[in-house]
Amino acid sequence: MNHDTQLFDRPLLTENDLRNWRKERSELTADVDKKNKRIEELSKLIGAASLFVRRDIPDESEEEIEPESLRSSADEMPLPELILLVLKEAEDWKTLKQTRVGVKGKSRVWRDKIRSNPNYFYTVLKRLVDREQVVREGDKFRIK
Repeated sequence: MNHDTQLFDRPLLTENDLRNWRKERSELTADVDKKNKRIEELSKLIGAASLFVRRDIPDESEEEIEPESLRSSADEMPLPELILLVLKEAEDWKTLKQTRVGVKGKSRVWRDKIRSNPNYFYTVLKRLVDREQVVREGDKFRIK
């Protein structure tokens, strides 16, 4: 079934649809993150190995990897949703710093935005607490 027309093939949008889409996006995000981690590992190995290999061997893989393919689907998420995802994946309470680091680790876009304007992260987290989507106990947070 074509995912683009899936919404229009049915008479009603349900909460279950939304849950399924969020679950699928979460799974895809995890897959992208795993691949990005493996790419980083391979880049380190290639860098180390290239010290021992002839310099005239071209590296075609550099041309194949487009910057867009290295982006995480978390880059497309709104910050409140990304914070909720980070807290949802946690087994226990997360400190403010752990939450911020978790968000930065999932999204290069949000990492840069938070670095340039750290207050926005705190504002969004406070709003999530105010909306009772996140529970705060001192400096620790968890999803409700």
